[in-house]
Amino acid sequence: MSFNLSDMLFAIINFAAMAFILNKVLFKPVLKVLDDRQNMINAVHRQAQEAKQEAEADREQYSLEMKKLRIQTQEIMERALKAGEESKNIIIADAKANAESMMQRTREELELEKEKAKKELRSEVAELAVLAAGKLVQQTLRAEDHEKLIEEFIHEVGDPT
Repeated sequence: MSFNLSDMLFAIINFAAMAFILNKVLFKPVLKVLDDRQNMINAVHRQAQEAKQEAEADREQYSLEMKKLRIQTQEIMERALKAGEESKNIIIADAKANAESMMQRTREELELEKEKAKKELRSEVAELAVLAAGKLVQQTLRAEDHEKLIEEFIHEVGDPT
């Protein structure tokens, strides 16, 4: 193996030309494609991270909204229960007031009937007493005398009320 300087120089120039051509034609475009691909991967990764963060924020927002809805639902249920209880109390109070009113009217009617019955009874007793007294005395009384005897009888016997 002999070492020839011209062959060596030719090999170096040939290698340099080949390296220059490969660098221009192959290496730079391949590096550009690799850089573009790396940039695209980084962009997709960034988008994925942003989407993940956005999804986390949406999940937290959804969780907060669900809590708010649960609280609102609970408040609505409590208001409905309270309104139902108030309605029940109002209905019961109205029913009691109506019952009390009816009882009072019934008492008043009974009292009126009682008074009416007492008056009728007094009148009948007085008439019977006058008739009995008339038979005893064997005389016929005039209407004025009759009324006078009834009044005296009631006065003597007294008001039974």
